[in-house]
Amino acid sequence: MKDLLADVPFRVRVERRADGEWVVVAAGEADLHAAPQLDRSIRKCEERGAKLIVVDLMEATLLDSIALGVLIAAHGRLAKQGIRLKLVFTNNLIRRVLTITGLDRVFDIYSSTAAALNDQELDGGEGALDGSARGPNAYSRPSGRGEP
Repeated sequence: MKDLLADVPFRVRVERRADGEWVVVAAGEADLHAAPQLDRSIRKCEERGAKLIVVDLMEATLLDSIALGVLIAAHGRLAKQGIRLKLVFTNNLIRRVLTITGLDRVFDIYSSTAAALNDQELDGGEGALDGSARGPNAYSRPSGRGEP
């Protein structure tokens, strides 16, 4: 039986798209050891004149507090420069971390890189008009009325 807690090596690659659009694709465990690499990749896009940075976490298996801190810091730093940061994932464990911390209301979250680049419907995040998660893989939020 495959060990579910086995380390999954972190990999990241940076892709330049249209003018000023960059995609940072992260795969594996985004943890304490991977956070500096994630930060360098985002900063690389920033230094090269990014107008939009999409962090694609579709192949990420873990997002720990250190890597999350990198994303939070990047969001604040980039926002001050007018650079948008969008997250892409469908992993319900990552969604749960963002929901529990309230960060699902801070980040623009999409279910595909294409949707993020084309500014299609958000999968939750600050751009959702009613603040609810959307899309086929959206994590269900409790309503606050004792319902699951």
